[in-house]
Amino acid sequence: MHNIKAMKKLNPFIPFIIPFCFLFIITANTNAQQLNIKNDVFWNTKDGLPIYSQGGGIFKFNDPKTNEKKYYWYGVHYKEAELYRNNPSVTQSNASFQSVTCYSSVDLVNWTFEGDVLTNDELMKYGNKTWVGRLGVAYIKQTGKYAMFVQHGNQVLIAVADAPTATFIWHQQISMMNMIGTSNTGDQTVFTDEDNGKSYLIYSYGTR
Repeated sequence: MHNIKAMKKLNPFIPFIIPFCFLFIITANTNAQQLNIKNDVFWNTKDGLPIYSQGGGIFKFNDPKTNEKKYYWYGVHYKEAELYRNNPSVTQSNASFQSVTCYSSVDLVNWTFEGDVLTNDELMKYGNKTWVGRLGVAYIKQTGKYAMFVQHGNQVLIAVADAPTATFIWHQQISMMNMIGTSNTGDQTVFTDEDNGKSYLIYSYGTR
């Protein structure tokens, strides 16, 4: 709009400029709409793959390859999620853990599947199949590792990896009893204070 005065001096070109301006506005609006987050629909990756990421969260880390800030979305892929996606009218009675998935994005709308970063095979090395869910990931500067805190049975499992999209391996499983009065945490996630770099396990369950 600030170029209107200049346009008046170029009367022969106005018929060409105005349609171009409208075309630009329409194109810009279309691009903006493509970046809208859509609720109440099943999401897919940029490649059209179903996104399976229940009970997790989105965390921001530097891409180790480019040092670019990226969003990394970690969550659980349950086998029953595939059935629910095919028929949402049916409530599934089980939650069979398949893996912890990782997706990356620079705009929170367009996601790329990075892989299954914590697998059922890895967990089965340390015991029988059990509940796995509600997780968060933090970068631990002192060790140069990424730590995943995830509910495993009635305790909290810590798994570690060398990069946000690398395979996480079992580090240790801990009871939260001495810290919060219960062995598990209820709903949980990880919060990292960007001012001091400290990370905190945020939980909803406990007696202390």
